[in-house]
Amino acid sequence: MHTYVKLKNGEIWILWSDNVEEETMHVYPLDRKDNWDVEWDKCTEINYSDIEMTDTNLVVLQ
Repeated sequence: MHTYVKLKNGEIWILWSDNVEEETMHVYPLDRKDNWDVEWDKCTEINYSDIEMTDTNLVVLQ
């Protein structure tokens, strides 16, 4: 099961890690849902302030 992250600009990403102390999340693109390779691909770091909401149900975010 994935946790999805919706940004304030409308983009939806998949959560890789939540860095509470730094108030950031590492995410990767939704279109890579089925072929993400943690050893090869790189995450994107986003600030909490750029996030609209998170949910495990993708339909809620669309």
